[in-house]
Amino acid sequence: MPNQFAVLMGDIVESPHQSADSRRHLGAHIELGLRLIHDYIPLSYEVFRGSRFVIETEHADQSVTIALLLRLFLKSKQQQEDWDVRIGVGVVKQGSNNHSTVKRRAEQLSEKALSAIKKERLSIQTDSEQLNERLRLTTKFADALLSQLTTTQAQVLSYYLRFMPMTHQALANKLNKSRVNVTQILNSTHYKLFELYLLETREILRNVD
Repeated sequence: MPNQFAVLMGDIVESPHQSADSRRHLGAHIELGLRLIHDYIPLSYEVFRGSRFVIETEHADQSVTIALLLRLFLKSKQQQEDWDVRIGVGVVKQGSNNHSTVKRRAEQLSEKALSAIKKERLSIQTDSEQLNERLRLTTKFADALLSQLTTTQAQVLSYYLRFMPMTHQALANKLNKSRVNVTQILNSTHYKLFELYLLETREILRNVD
């Protein structure tokens, strides 16, 4: 059994001019995105009325990857209106506690992370304030960068982070684009910073106790 357990809670970011149709399609794409992510990161999820969702995974070190990939997927599918979600991540050590106790504590941390979000779209909470501090600033930077991405940038970065490490040529073949075009788009997303951020968060979350 993995040492950590994570719960992610989220809801859609509504804009004043968002239509009912757009909200409905966004809710459907949240479920579609989670199904796609589930293909390579084991998780379970529930989507409530197309606007709120809860994700659980024993692969807690991948919980931030799940959050970023879901946001990137939604951004890559948006049309005229911005599609985004707020996500609070709670990570706990499983230890010798029974599963219901572990799950309840992870839910509490996830709720705390979500309620702490103001202008940001991502927050992470563990039982260690030291680890929370290590994650806080880099998460703000990653969150700000992701929020500014265009639809095309989100699509290309999503593929790269899903399959990293991979060559630009291999990614170009997957996307049916030229290598030069893929390299230009990736560089514009600061993809190496996202890659380093995810590698660092995985290492930090493996040490949650």
